[in-house]
Amino acid sequence: MAYNKKPTMMEMKNAVTNLIVQYTELSESLNKLDYIIAKYINFKKDEDKFKKWLEKESLKSEKEGKNESKKVKKVKKS
Repeated sequence: MAYNKKPTMMEMKNAVTNLIVQYTELSESLNKLDYIIAKYINFKKDEDKFKKWLEKESLKSEKEGKNESKKVKKVKKS
């Protein structure tokens, strides 16, 4: 059977550093994507139409989410 030893402080430091680097890269990528999407919408000059569509989709998602949670509750009761 393998012996499970606690990670050293240096291993913990490296793991946290790696997480911070990955988080930073992910955050930068999302910011770039957000910028590109905003510029594209501005380029197409459909900002109002896009906002209306987003609101409609958001409401649809909320309704579906509520329906899904009701289904889960029904399954849990069984």
